[in-house]
Amino acid sequence: MALEISGNYLGLQQAIRSVHREGLVVTASYYGDRMNALDLSGEWHHNRLTMRSSMPVWGCSSRWQPMWDMARLEQTAIDMLAEQRLSVKR
Repeated sequence: MALEISGNYLGLQQAIRSVHREGLVVTASYYGDRMNALDLSGEWHHNRLTMRSSMPVWGCSSRWQPMWDMARLEQTAIDMLAEQRLSVKR
């Protein structure tokens, strides 16, 4: 699994390239710049990847409501960062 949080298309492209066949790419960001292209011709189609947007925005609830509300999601992310279970690089 790859988690992409930069909102940058190059980061998303690298996330797609980094997972194994039939892997999962989760985005927690917004890709609003339509000037950049995303190449889905190779890794995505051939490796049968799943891409999922995890960010509940514009009033959309989390996919895992009611067990995972926004408060629990935020606290879990903070806890994982504190326990160094997430690697965050610039």
